[in-house]
Amino acid sequence: MFVYLDESGDLGFSDRSSKYFVITLLKTKDETSLKRCIKKIRRRKLKKKLKEVPELKAHNTPPHIRKKLLEELSECNIDIHCVILPKEKVYPHLRYGMIKYKLYNYVTGMLLPGALAFNRRVTVTVDRLTTKKIIRDDFDGYIQAKIEDRSFFPKPKVEIKHLDSKNSQGLQACDFICWSIFRKYETEDDSYYKIIEGKIKNEYEMYSNGP
Repeated sequence: MFVYLDESGDLGFSDRSSKYFVITLLKTKDETSLKRCIKKIRRRKLKKKLKEVPELKAHNTPPHIRKKLLEELSECNIDIHCVILPKEKVYPHLRYGMIKYKLYNYVTGMLLPGALAFNRRVTVTVDRLTTKKIIRDDFDGYIQAKIEDRSFFPKPKVEIKHLDSKNSQGLQACDFICWSIFRKYETEDDSYYKIIEGKIKNEYEMYSNGP
């Protein structure tokens, strides 16, 4: 099983920061189909100037390309899981300095272990947040501990990779999906979200009183 993890929004808390922070997990047994989607869009839809860009990013891709790529992804054998964090509800002592990385770990830890259940071997590819090895190691240790704490059987053997998204077409696909979910909450534009809505298996808004 192959899993890709990406985030949209930021963990800042100034007036210019995003209102929401979204972590999205893209899960598939067929990573080749994700690579094929990215390559197909680059080859057939991008103008020559854009083809030279090292990676596709949702925030600066033309709307018609975004929609086409999401339509292609919606035809793939994928599951989507996501956690939405309304930042106004985050406790003040979790908002500053290195503790923000702990907050990232915590939100991811709510999402990832359950999505890995009933898989014996999983490769998790994470969009690299930082070049600091100590922070990456802290993330890996936290997630592995959360998996061990879960009661499901068999326990999956999990390999975690931290990559620059330009080196992973799976991460680029996850970026478009995560951006679409984030846009629904941040700007109340669900036009992109609706394209991949049928693939979403778990969508959890933290601190929500809903079901």
